[in-house]
Amino acid sequence: MAKETVDAIRQAETKADQKIRDAHIEADRIILDAKAQAAEKLDQAKKDAAARLKKAGDEAAAKGAEEAKAARAESQKDVEALMALAKQKEDEAVKLVLEQVI
Repeated sequence: MAKETVDAIRQAETKADQKIRDAHIEADRIILDAKAQAAEKLDQAKKDAAARLKKAGDEAAAKGAEEAKAARAESQKDVEALMALAKQKEDEAVKLVLEQVI
């Protein structure tokens, strides 16, 4: 009976050791899965950030182009007004010269 008890204890110890080894294997698998998931999430976060950065850059470029177009139109109006004023002054100068000559 003592031998049977010792054998039972040894079998229990063997089973416990196997369960511990299995638990370590499972823990290692879980850690590897977690690392893989973390790496995937990091990659996705980087891609999302790059996409948001590109979108912001595109939006800024479009807004800059619109503002440049508006500034160009405003400048063109100023140039046309200056040219009209210059023409008027030229006409006045020609008239003044002709009055002095005649």
